[in-house]
Amino acid sequence: MPDDPAANADAAKSKKKVPKILIVVIGVAVVEAGLFFGAIKIFGGGPQTSFGDDQHVMAGEEANPDASPVEVELLRKFKVPNSKKGRTFIYDFDVSVTVLTSRLEDMEKLVKERSGEIADRLAQIVRAADPKDLDEADLRTLKLKFKTAIGEIAEDEELVKKVLIPRWTPVQAG
Repeated sequence: MPDDPAANADAAKSKKKVPKILIVVIGVAVVEAGLFFGAIKIFGGGPQTSFGDDQHVMAGEEANPDASPVEVELLRKFKVPNSKKGRTFIYDFDVSVTVLTSRLEDMEKLVKERSGEIADRLAQIVRAADPKDLDEADLRTLKLKFKTAIGEIAEDEELVKKVLIPRWTPVQAG
């Protein structure tokens, strides 16, 4: 009996219930999303200030000329061997540092009076360095070790703001 009116009524009822349930579920999801968004806006606190390595001047402040960084060359065409890879490589590189303008005289005095000690300490670092540190794209580990060593020699960890290695050439020896 395909034309039974009771069966057609039950089928029509079940078809109508599905869209009502779907609408209720979507409505609940939209309300939850709205409440979640509102809670984030109220309790999120907004963007926070982050303090990085570089010094930035905020709008309305004057730039302090003594707080601007200046470069000082430490080593030029410096060559140091390292055989930690199982074969000897000679690393040919230059090293410069940035210091604040107000500390420029201190750095120049340090370079003049203790250039041999600086060269010796940086050479020790390269000779003892792990191959993965020497192969880093940004030489981050080596720069950190150089900065620490120069700070120890100067007896002032804050003197050097940044170490720069503008030229880095590894050459396999014989």
